[in-house]
Amino acid sequence: MKNRRGSFWSHPSTPSPKNRRGGDSYINSSASHCNGDELNTIAYPSVISVNPCLSHPLSCFWERGPGGEGCQNDRKQLRISFCVTICLSMILMSLFLTKFEITAAADPTTDIAYILNLENDKHTDSVFIDMQIQVEPGEKIIQVQMPAWSPGDYHIQNHGQYVNNLFVIGSDTRTLRAYDVRWDHPDANTWNIEPNGATILNISYRLKTTPPGIFSENVKISKNEAFFNGPSTFMYVVGHKNRHITLTVLHESSWQIESPFASHRNREIYSGLGEYTALDYDTFADSPILAIRKNSLKTWDFNSDGAKYRAVFFGGETPIYSDVRYQDALKKIVHTENQMMGGPSSLKYIFFFDMNGTGGGLEHLNSTRIALPVNMRLKSFATFVAHEFFHQWNVKRIRPKVLGPFDYINPPRTRNLWFAEGVTEYYAWMCAFRAGLISKQDLLRHFARAISSLEQNPASRTITADEASWKVWESGNSEGFGGLSYYQKGEMIGLCLDLQIRHITHDHSSLDDLMRKLYLQCKPPALGYDEDDILKAANQLTQTYLTPLYNQLARSTSPMPFAESLAFIGLNTAGEPVDHPSNEQLYEQSQWLK
Repeated sequence: MKNRRGSFWSHPSTPSPKNRRGGDSYINSSASHCNGDELNTIAYPSVISVNPCLSHPLSCFWERGPGGEGCQNDRKQLRISFCVTICLSMILMSLFLTKFEITAAADPTTDIAYILNLENDKHTDSVFIDMQIQVEPGEKIIQVQMPAWSPGDYHIQNHGQYVNNLFVIGSDTRTLRAYDVRWDHPDANTWNIEPNGATILNISYRLKTTPPGIFSENVKISKNEAFFNGPSTFMYVVGHKNRHITLTVLHESSWQIESPFASHRNREIYSGLGEYTALDYDTFADSPILAIRKNSLKTWDFNSDGAKYRAVFFGGETPIYSDVRYQDALKKIVHTENQMMGGPSSLKYIFFFDMNGTGGGLEHLNSTRIALPVNMRLKSFATFVAHEFFHQWNVKRIRPKVLGPFDYINPPRTRNLWFAEGVTEYYAWMCAFRAGLISKQDLLRHFARAISSLEQNPASRTITADEASWKVWESGNSEGFGGLSYYQKGEMIGLCLDLQIRHITHDHSSLDDLMRKLYLQCKPPALGYDEDDILKAANQLTQTYLTPLYNQLARSTSPMPFAESLAFIGLNTAGEPVDHPSNEQLYEQSQWLK
């Protein structure tokens, strides 16, 4: 992830933990009277749960009088009305399902089904989400959570605080019986649910636009488009994040859904309904969703190296879209990085370009969301896109073990964010140069400025790259700790490590080879690397004991060997040629710039 404009958002303070008893399932958790949004889901056995307030004519039979007085029914009356609604809704929904063959939970490999309902004309500022869980035999408590943080954005956000109108009901697939279930909400991100004999739990909740993270929007809903970052949108079942998932998106026929999900079917079931699948919650949550009116949709589509790529523009107009230079630049970056890493990491990838959006860029498994200024210069566009695209390897597949499978509640700590982010920034510039999008002068000037900036930073003499990575959660800036940016220090480690490896091996190996070696070692189904595996891989690659150099670069506050490393390629720390460079120095420089 990357923040090009350096602006950080303030976030609402975390609410104090609450412990309240949910009581009967049809009593709303956040309102004192029924307002038509409180009955957020109905159980439809073995099929799907839908939001009756959005798609069912019976959902608002409790009409609200002035000031909501018409909804002050006693519990007995609510029970009767609720049961009648369930029965009639089941009948009508059966006819509906027969007509359109919707079977979101019918796939035997799917254990958890979600519905994202965008068909709500009355609430253009919010959406309803339904979640259906199959209860395993003997389960007494089902615990669901909203993530406290979003991968790639290393600070606490507590997404659960934005959940509204939570509603839970149980059902039985054999008897069609509806169950009262009890639940409580012990902290900001957790809900404990007692199935009470139900074999299916249906959970429904409402989300409005939520505050953005540092690098990306979380949930942003407007009249013409909506963007959803998975961790801020979807709950998960504790202990069952490895279950298969199906997502059904209900939307107006004039809207289109853009997402890197693998489509469950090769066509929409009918206009306005799409179905998608994911192997597990991590994959599901790492697939952002954009819903946008078709007449506003602007895309670039191209193939490269056997994979399909799409760039989607939203959020506003921009001259970038119609400027062929930017499209060519994107194609060159994609091809250059694919070639370096031995080919694409996935067969489908989406660039979400949020024009004048909040933050910077946030990487995802098979996509990235990038906030672009509408008049961004071409060279800045090239390095920005190169950084985010390279993340599909470095951090998404070449990753510390703690960064997947994820613990979404307890912040995972690693000492290697300097590698995940800083080395990625090194390759953003190297690949932009290799793609012919910046000049040699641009490249050397950038590195000279980066060296000067780091050496003038007092934090570089008190904080190590390892420490800045480990303690990022204490700073809350998703950038480093104690004034030291692991982006900045890590990029310079990448420069020195690359030049040192090339010199030691007489240009038989480079940092490129180390990245490819780590990719083969760490890519799924492998579980990532341990804290010392980068060093071990470097020693194996060079067949040299690089430990002292590695410790100097990443684990100490000693001055970095800039002069020595750049001298190998006939340059000084200002990026200028040394006096009378040797043929060997000139050869090494040509190989580095190759």
